[in-house]
Amino acid sequence: MKKVVNIRSSSGALSLQLELKPWLMMMLLFCSMIVLMTIGLALGSTWVSPITIFQYVIGMDVGAATFIIESLRLPRMLVALFAGAALGVSGLILQEMVRNPLASPDIIGITGGGALAAVFFITTLGGIVSLSWLPLAAMVGSAVVSLFIYLLAWKDGISPIRLILIGIGINALLSALTTLMIVFSPLNTSSQAYVWMTGSVYGASWTDVGHMFPWVIVCIPLALLLTRAMHVHQLGEEVATSLARECKCSGS
Repeated sequence: MKKVVNIRSSSGALSLQLELKPWLMMMLLFCSMIVLMTIGLALGSTWVSPITIFQYVIGMDVGAATFIIESLRLPRMLVALFAGAALGVSGLILQEMVRNPLASPDIIGITGGGALAAVFFITTLGGIVSLSWLPLAAMVGSAVVSLFIYLLAWKDGISPIRLILIGIGINALLSALTTLMIVFSPLNTSSQAYVWMTGSVYGASWTDVGHMFPWVIVCIPLALLLTRAMHVHQLGEEVATSLARECKCSGS
């Protein structure tokens, strides 16, 4: 039997029923994240004790360790945290939409589209256009490939199995094209493309944190607010469409 907690206001306007297990699991994961972040800030060529890290967090002066924590390690830690959170939420959204726990952006070709666009940008436009446009090129590539996969999978509706199988095939083609472009590019360019594809937080600064923070702080809560609507897709496309039409009619 599931253990739940009932929350009800005295006026009856607020009534919630929360399961304990998911919340306990989230608390455990949050505590684990804090421990791992502390270890990440402590380890390195220069050891910084957890006590020193705690003193820095509460605003105390920690001397030379301030530069190590604030300028070198904390930006890398936050960039990795934001990137991991964004990737986890995007994968969960995709699994909800296609109703398959094995689906992920790197399996059905979405990541492959971004990688191909990024490698094409680096190998052909790297010396002409500023690299600050590289993330936009990758997002456009992912969006175009996502639309292409959706159109190929459309046949009187979208079947999750058909979408995933077509995505796997498109991903294999994109991976081959990306590898071909890297092989025929100069060594310096191919090395830069490999670093971008595999990902790295080396040299991350507070500027990078500032670039990622607005997207994470806005999009992840927005995704949580739309969780109920996403759950409707688990019932199938026809049921979700019927419910959407019924809500629209009742609202009008």
